[in-house]
Amino acid sequence: MKSRTVQCWNCDQCALVVGDEEGAYCLYCHYRRGPDDIALAYAYEVLDRTEWSAVRSELDPVWCPACDVEALVREVLTAAAPRNPVDLCFRCGETFSGMEECVRCGKPFAPTDGESVCDGCLREAIAAE
Repeated sequence: MKSRTVQCWNCDQCALVVGDEEGAYCLYCHYRRGPDDIALAYAYEVLDRTEWSAVRSELDPVWCPACDVEALVREVLTAAAPRNPVDLCFRCGETFSGMEECVRCGKPFAPTDGESVCDGCLREAIAAE
């Protein structure tokens, strides 16, 4: 649970558990937020990202390679790693490090062997041949 526990903007405690189909719940102040906008709310409220950030290509959230939902927030500090930012999906709770952007579609993915395209784009390219 620590790997998906982040700072709650309601009480400023690192007690907001995310990555659940029902959204987020703060273990300290009991704040609840639904799953549809929790990632965007976190990016704006805690990471201080704005619509202007999107113009500068720092758009959050982005597509999660594990659950294929636009709920992945980059550079999140969790209770499990309070000094080492990770990429955390606020929908499925998966954490990632070493993420790269696919040169073809722009979605983040975790390369395993130095590849520059995600699995989806690789499958499309093979199918097109």
